[in-house]
Amino acid sequence: MNHKYVKAWNNKGYTLNDLNQYEEAIECYNEAISISPKFVDAWHKKGHALNDFNQYIEAIACYNEVISINPRDEQAWYDKGCALGNLNQYNEAIECYNEAISINPKNVDAWHNKGCALGNLNQNEEAIECYNEVISINPRDEQAWYDKGYALGNLNQNEEAIECFNEAIYINPKYVDAWYNKGCALGNLKKYNEAIECYNEAISINPKNVDAWHNKGCALGKLNQYNEAIECYNEAISINRKFARGCYNKGLSLASLNKYEDAIECYNEAISISPKFVDAWLKKGYALGNLNQYEEAIECFNEAIYINPKYFNAWYCKGLALRKLNQYEEAIECYNEAISINPKNVSAWNGKGCALGNLNQYNEAIKCYNEAISISPKFVDAWYNKAYRQCIK
Repeated sequence: MNHKYVKAWNNKGYTLNDLNQYEEAIECYNEAISISPKFVDAWHKKGHALNDFNQYIEAIACYNEVISINPRDEQAWYDKGCALGNLNQYNEAIECYNEAISINPKNVDAWHNKGCALGNLNQNEEAIECYNEVISINPRDEQAWYDKGYALGNLNQNEEAIECFNEAIYINPKYVDAWYNKGCALGNLKKYNEAIECYNEAISINPKNVDAWHNKGCALGKLNQYNEAIECYNEAISINRKFARGCYNKGLSLASLNKYEDAIECYNEAISISPKFVDAWLKKGYALGNLNQYEEAIECFNEAIYINPKYFNAWYCKGLALRKLNQYEEAIECYNEAISINPKNVSAWNGKGCALGNLNQYNEAIKCYNEAISISPKFVDAWYNKAYRQCIK
């Protein structure tokens, strides 16, 4: 056997892989393996080529061959874990990363990817432990600080998350995702001005960052700066014409400015992009109601209910619109549906009471107001409506 011949096939495969000619590279590795079936490097590289070619199952078979030859090959265990992760088989991936770590406890990549796999399983606390291991080995690992911050954010530990994003930014001031997610964490803490500063940093690094423009708009909306918010949504939409959420939130800002017709155009755009966008149907109906177009509003609420039959707000708003059309019995049916979804909602009880009152069913109306008051003793509307019905019955 000519060992140089084996290496020549192997090296040819490596060069072809670098040229993204994965199929040709795999053929070369196969030639090397056919000459020397225990040639670990060829099995490794074939696995890498298959992985790059998105053939993860076949890649895993190669890594298994390596492991069968050398069970202590930490790289093969790690690569097998990565391939399993690409197949969303996170538990199996974690087992592989554990094997790599048992061989080399300082393998930062294995610790890091184990953390990512745990995060994908929503095991955020365990993921954080892994990122801490990475940081203990390499305190300047910006990705580990970022991912730890992301996991803390998933646990609603926003202040701790911000500390981690700050560490990542200190290491790499151009880390756009760290700036963006720091902004998200600040927004969760209702620190909207500070959040906007972070989104501005993200935008300065990447002016085409749709999410940063969008979230800046959301933060401005929270500060009642609706015109400025609309400018941000326009930027986001100009980057991504199919950005349904941006169209929807632009509509919300326009509605807040009482520009209901313009808002409806935005909701229509969101719906055309995403026909099952239930909140867009709801808000379109709400805007139509504000224009006294109650029948059209009801059609929108019906669409929302069709998409999500347990959507409280759609049933409640449909009830309001039916009351405006003096269709009180139908309104009561809607309030009943809303109450069945959320029995503790005072507005639904109050609305049902009003509809019953409109039908001169005063005793039943008072029972509804009493339900609302028992839930919220300081609910002024229910007290007022109860007093009114007691006076006229």
